[in-house]
Order: sequence, then structure tokens, then C-alpha cells
Amino acid sequence: MAKFLTGKDLSETIKAVCKGKNVCCAVAFWGDGAKKSLFGRGTERSRKARIICDLTMGGTNPEELEKFGAPRSGKVRHLRGVHTKIFYLIRA
Repeated sequence: MAKFLTGKDLSETIKAVCKGKNVCCAVAFWGDGAKKSLFGRGTERSRKARIICDLTMGGTNPEELEKFGAPRSGKVRHLRGVHTKIFYLIRA
């Protein structure tokens, strides 16, 4: 059964997901400090994360995406008009 989360419950769940392996994120914007806030100080998990975001609306900080390894990593993708907020783990 689906469960909608808000506030602190949502924040804690997103951070818990980002502590896992094979993290995928579809989020409209990545602001300054997003990587540190969601993934902590380590770089290995965040560099393995796959990200989809919209780069055309001005809400994403390009320097933040570079911290995720963009553009060389191939794990950061642009999708015009995306405005989702989805974080999930791929179970392998």
C-alpha cells in the first residue's frame, strides 16, 4: 500500500534511501548543499547515484551536479520539464 510522507518523515526517508547502494533520483532541482545534505560527506555513494533533473528552469546549481560527477560520469541526465521528487533504490 502506498504511503505519502511529509515534513520530517519525508526528509528522514529520503536520507535513508540515499544511504543505500544503487540510488536513483528524479528531482526537478538540485540546490546548493543538496549532495552533502542527502549523501553526507562521502563521495563514493553520491558518485554512483543516478540523477535526472531539469537544467533549463534555473533551479539547479551546476556546481552541485559537478559534485555528483557531472558531466563526465554519465550518471546525471537532463529531462526538460521534469518536476518529480522521486528517490529509490534498485534492488539487485
